[in-house]
Amino acid sequence: MNVWARGDERAPHKPLLILLSLARISQGHGRLTSFTELETALRRLLIDFGPPRKSIHPEYPFWRLQNDGLWEVPSGSELKRRKSGDDVLKSELVKRDVKGGFPEAIYEIFRTDRRFLTAIARMILDAHFPSSLHSDILNEIGLSTGFLPSTSVASLK
Repeated sequence: MNVWARGDERAPHKPLLILLSLARISQGHGRLTSFTELETALRRLLIDFGPPRKSIHPEYPFWRLQNDGLWEVPSGSELKRRKSGDDVLKSELVKRDVKGGFPEAIYEIFRTDRRFLTAIARMILDAHFPSSLHSDILNEIGLSTGFLPSTSVASLK
């Protein structure tokens, strides 16, 4: 997953969207979720756990995570783009009730293998956030804290 960085500063947008989506899977939600359903929670996460910003853009990870092969926006080709780049307009995501989510094969693995889902969530937390924030993030997204200790995916085989 490509994460924007400048010096020691890293954008938490994509990791937070993935964690939020993993929590939703663990709670029994379906594969695709509308941007409007995710927007408020993702905005709150970005404010609480990201660097201070003048403006918050939850639409960026919702759209850009597709470039990493970890996200799909099935109706994305129909959306109007910003004049400066490939990003879509937030208003388009809202107006058209656009849905996004993990590709089906990835979703099915997370849905059926709780240990794997938990290990991936732990890896994302460890790679992108100080350990002092892990519990707060997990509580905010509603992911069970009956968590595996730090682990690698390889150890699950």
